[in-house]
Amino acid sequence: MCSLVTTPIYLKWIYILLEDNDISVINIVHQLSSHHYELVQLSQDIAKNFELTTLVGALMWFKNMIETVYYLLFVTVNGTDRPIVHYGINIMFLILNLYWLFVVIRIYVRIKNAANKSASYIHEIWNKYALKRAIDTKIRYLQLTAVQFYATKLNFTACDVVSLDWSFCQMMIASITTYVVILIQFQI
Repeated sequence: MCSLVTTPIYLKWIYILLEDNDISVINIVHQLSSHHYELVQLSQDIAKNFELTTLVGALMWFKNMIETVYYLLFVTVNGTDRPIVHYGINIMFLILNLYWLFVVIRIYVRIKNAANKSASYIHEIWNKYALKRAIDTKIRYLQLTAVQFYATKLNFTACDVVSLDWSFCQMMIASITTYVVILIQFQI
């Protein structure tokens, strides 16, 4: 989604344009920053269409993983007549649920990281000129543009309840562990 602004080709293109002393360079950088803002807004609007689905899916994964882990522990303690079948199917089901959770989170994280790299590219160009002490009006405009990019960082949430990044996976695994321990303690 956001690869238009974040590709290194645009970084080289801006370097070349900044060699010119033309006012159109500032306009091009301004257009790129507006496109970046529009892409961030579009990404968030698309993600909002799937917020409820993602949240309900995460709750279903959570429930399935708790039940599967608890069942595996139950079978381990109480035994079964066909342990390979019980263990094999349930472990495959658990791996499938974890796989889908990681795939969905990876997609959100990858888009977020690609969109947020744009600010680094503009800031890197500004640093190049700052080190040479060649700061003028157009270079200061790059600094302003970099600040605007940092201010419009892309972040995905599910109905503003949880942030959809790797911390969500960590929270999910920690919660599953906690609930399984509670179930074991109360021997439910």
